[in-house]
Amino acid sequence: MIIVDRVDKLGLSQIYQLRGRVGRGYEKAFCYLLYPKNYALNENAIKRLRAIQSFQGFGAGIKLAMRDLEIRGAGNILGKKQHGYIKEIGFELYMDMLNKALSSI
Repeated sequence: MIIVDRVDKLGLSQIYQLRGRVGRGYEKAFCYLLYPKNYALNENAIKRLRAIQSFQGFGAGIKLAMRDLEIRGAGNILGKKQHGYIKEIGFELYMDMLNKALSSI
């Protein structure tokens, strides 16, 4: 059994990782996700909790990753706020690496 308090403060991948720490093998396990009583969850927190509840079993990881992408957005891959090394390696090499990574999925 695992109890996660203030789950509303965690991201979807963090919740998924914590939930995955229990229930291995044949023994039944439980993961309790808690947030304060009478606390109004924001829209994204509700979406995260519904997603973690919906996707279980084989293939859940990729489905959760896609839902996380929907909730948080893809970001600005080429913008100034992007963290990474596109400046250092150049746009052409970056796009080549991105295409190879996407084709391996």
